[in-house]
Amino acid sequence: MKKTKVVIVSLCAVVFGSLLINYMGNDKLLHAENSQDSIVEGVSYADQTGLFLQMDEDGNVTYVDANPNKHYDDVSLPEDNDKSVTFDVSVMDYNGNKDEAGSYKSFQEAQDVVKKLQSYGGAKMMLDGANEDGINDAKIDVYTEDKLRSTTAPAIVVFKSEADKNGYVKNINYKEVDTNIAGYVNPLYFYDAAYLGTFNGKVKFKVAGVTGLVDESKVEIIPYNSSMVLSGYRVNDGKFYHYVTTPYSISQHKNDPNKSGYASVQRVGNAPYYLKNNVLYYSYDGHYFYDSFETLISDYKNNTYSHAVNHNSPYYNYYQFLSMRSVTSFTNNDFDNRVKEQANSNSKLKNTGSYFINAQKYGVNASLAFGLAVNESGWGMSNIAQSKNNIFGLNAIDSNPGQAADRFTSVEACINDFAKNWMSLGYLDPLDWRYYGPHLGDKQSGMNIKYASDPYWGEKAAAQSYILQDVTGKKDTNKYKVVVDWGTSVQYLYKDASKKSKIFYATGDSSNSLIRQYPYIVLDKISNNEGKWYKIQSDAILSSNRNQLDKSNTGIYDFSCNYAYVKVPNNKYDISDGSGTVPDEQPSKPDVNIKAGDVNGDGKLSPADYVQIKNHIMGVKKLSGRALKAADANKDNKISPADYVYVKNKIMGR
Repeated sequence: MKKTKVVIVSLCAVVFGSLLINYMGNDKLLHAENSQDSIVEGVSYADQTGLFLQMDEDGNVTYVDANPNKHYDDVSLPEDNDKSVTFDVSVMDYNGNKDEAGSYKSFQEAQDVVKKLQSYGGAKMMLDGANEDGINDAKIDVYTEDKLRSTTAPAIVVFKSEADKNGYVKNINYKEVDTNIAGYVNPLYFYDAAYLGTFNGKVKFKVAGVTGLVDESKVEIIPYNSSMVLSGYRVNDGKFYHYVTTPYSISQHKNDPNKSGYASVQRVGNAPYYLKNNVLYYSYDGHYFYDSFETLISDYKNNTYSHAVNHNSPYYNYYQFLSMRSVTSFTNNDFDNRVKEQANSNSKLKNTGSYFINAQKYGVNASLAFGLAVNESGWGMSNIAQSKNNIFGLNAIDSNPGQAADRFTSVEACINDFAKNWMSLGYLDPLDWRYYGPHLGDKQSGMNIKYASDPYWGEKAAAQSYILQDVTGKKDTNKYKVVVDWGTSVQYLYKDASKKSKIFYATGDSSNSLIRQYPYIVLDKISNNEGKWYKIQSDAILSSNRNQLDKSNTGIYDFSCNYAYVKVPNNKYDISDGSGTVPDEQPSKPDVNIKAGDVNGDGKLSPADYVQIKNHIMGVKKLSGRALKAADANKDNKISPADYVYVKNKIMGR
């Protein structure tokens, strides 16, 4: 049959998501000119550029151009009178079975059929036979709504890529289930999310911590099969990594099976003891891990984590959930030496370490700010960084690319503006519309909700702090006692440990919507006739006498007087005890001295061990590390009432 080129322009609204993946490996991408200067306010500089951030295991940052940039100009429509071209339409169910719906000589006829079939849901056009000479035939596969809704098989959600009038891939909006918090993501940054069902035109999904609802027209549902290259977590030589798949990496993998299929590998901490080396674990929240995708989907649909390999010990990335209202152990020399290792002498991050340290007067952790700057500026080499000393892409709005981005007299001025106005008086202020907690976070809580459309932006910034610890040999993780409130109700932050005292703010957003996975830096624990309280580092800046919120707008944060009190939440998890040790770290050598049931490590079984196991099961205080392993007294690889019965019987001599 005659080889004829098929136009994509007319199909963009219908099939852009599928075409993006099919063509990205064909070297037909157009480079986005001045792409680093085209940014929406307050989001990652790559978000509107078609460049997505790619990170390797050592924290090296590069940007991959995955922007389809308008249309593929080298592909053209077949003429309707070209009798050598056929358009085959078929209907496919989720087991891959096809029924032919017809063969059409006219592209318009085929397109009209697709539109009719779309009314049943999920139309997907696939153009087969792509080669250097163009496309021969077009096959249009349609997943019908009836079969979509009846399927119980595990599946993934793929967010469709659609270009705006300037050729940039659009963000897609969603709302979190239960809280109704609005969020957004960009399809360039990730390929797969967990599919949890379709309801009233909305698809329920889970990715980067958030369980959300998105318009059915914005996504594609793809049945799971074991050959898929899906995002996952892996332990390698005692370090813990997140392997992220993107549409670009999928297309590259299809064109070259020797490629891994992963676009980014970001460090998320040290190896939890319960994960095996070099095994891929699935997780769409970064807390609970599964060695079976089918089991993960089953648990998610049943609103449980009971079959996760760490169902009793959720993992939390320390730097991702550490409040910005903290001080790093790293020095300016640590930052400067790291830049020397990674960037050339033209980097705008060169010799800026002291600026990050000094900016901590605004209550902004220098290490977390440094990691954010590394990712936003590509190690200080982006166009905006080079031309405007703007290492955070501040105020670079899409309506006026390049021109609107703030210009600074120096990088120091940029860092101070970021720390004072964007962080201390902005994202970290509980009264600010962008406030969802004081941490980098993910798409369920933290700065990541409103700062970036990359769902793993928080992870990528946090990775730099882990790597700094590796290269410097300094211990900075778990410096603070950090507790996460799982968020079953909004908590109030008081002036004193009493509900009769002044309320400073609440653990909700600006409209008082509940924020889940909300972290506190705990300074002390108090018990009184009203119950148990935490003394915590305040997110809001308080007046020097602590009588009210600060109204000076200086952004200066005095750690000594900025504290508040909150009732100890019923549903919480201790990320770190503040001792500097890592409770979930995998020991360098197997601990053969752990005695079954000896939770407190005193070498004997006592009622204290029984109580700690019972409290863990009841959710009063979760165990971790060595204590958690000891709590599995009967060695059945889970913590259950059988374990404390075992300990009790041993104590009683039964």
